[in-house]
Amino acid sequence: MPNEQDMISRRRRLMTGAARPAATTALSVALLLSLGGGAAVACAGGVARATPPPATTAGNACAGAPYRAFDFWAGRWEVSGRRGRVVGASQITPTLGGCAMEERWRVAAGLGGRSVNAYDRRDGRWHQFWVDRAANVLRLSGDAPSAGVMVLASPPRWAGDSVPPHDRVTWRSLDSGRVRQTWDTSVVAAADDSARWRTTFDGVYAPRTDSVVLQPLPSPPTTTSVASATQPTSSSPRPARCSAPAGPYRALDFLLGDWDVHVARRDGRVSDVVGRRTVVTDLGDCLTVGADFDASGTYRGISYAAYDARSARWIRESVDDEGRRVVLVGEAPAPGAAVVMLEQREPTITAAAAMEPITRVVWRALPDGGAAERWERSADGGATWRVTRELVLTRR
Repeated sequence: MPNEQDMISRRRRLMTGAARPAATTALSVALLLSLGGGAAVACAGGVARATPPPATTAGNACAGAPYRAFDFWAGRWEVSGRRGRVVGASQITPTLGGCAMEERWRVAAGLGGRSVNAYDRRDGRWHQFWVDRAANVLRLSGDAPSAGVMVLASPPRWAGDSVPPHDRVTWRSLDSGRVRQTWDTSVVAAADDSARWRTTFDGVYAPRTDSVVLQPLPSPPTTTSVASATQPTSSSPRPARCSAPAGPYRALDFLLGDWDVHVARRDGRVSDVVGRRTVVTDLGDCLTVGADFDASGTYRGISYAAYDARSARWIRESVDDEGRRVVLVGEAPAPGAAVVMLEQREPTITAAAAMEPITRVVWRALPDGGAAERWERSADGGATWRVTRELVLTRR
């Protein structure tokens, strides 16, 4: 298992294109998510600017100012590092009516990563969940100290006597229509708790003028087989740890595909179709992404799930078009066993939110090839649980 320093350094190498591929295969089928955005570039006063995010509608749950604090990062970008050398392409797309922003980062040889970014009204902070092709998982949180600035950081990670790095990423809107991103690392001294910061990445995002998009716009799930669209080729790297047929990274494979969603009734029957879901893998199977739609095909929610080798836990973060953000964490189960994940709340949530019942979700494969998803809540710290919703997924 790689140590923490190795994992975070791989993330930085992906930012600069220095990572080397291991095994190779195709990118997994493109998930039906809003990572497109078109090729338009707006001009104001002769300065090219990335296409602004779509305006939120009146009554939208995420129309408030805190949800708009990161909009300056939205666009299709060419990213340059020190001395102006191009190190990659980035696409940042608002989605779910402005309740989330998705990042698609790509460097040479198909390397790169993805993140979902969202404001959580329960703690008044922004959060980023990043996964890359090297199987690194990074969670950042923070806020906007001023207009056009966002600062997100990871907590210090202690490992016995060694002191792994603490990461801080700052995005700053520039007058020229560009965005500057700096990545700082500190080593926190155990004796005096002082931090020494060192810049490990300093890049500038400039609007792209080509017509290439990194993902299609969202649409309802189709009956196309996910497996048929993920056959390996020799063009894209695929870490062996994620694509191995057995192991913790494969725990959610039984949920892959296009699904009709039903509500389980007490009499043992199921309702008519109440929604649709598409679940696929990306980044060489290191990331499992789900998209939820209602019965009419309207896009309603997104989830990112990944196995974090550092903590030996699965982490699943979901955001919906009502602005609800839920983080679930659970151990990798034994082969064929149910997947159980418990809600993990941010330590910065309000006292009122901390008093709310906690959530647990259980997924299990069904003998007929379907799957069951049971949501439970506990008001006594997990001593007892009450089922609040049970869904049955049938393949389309």
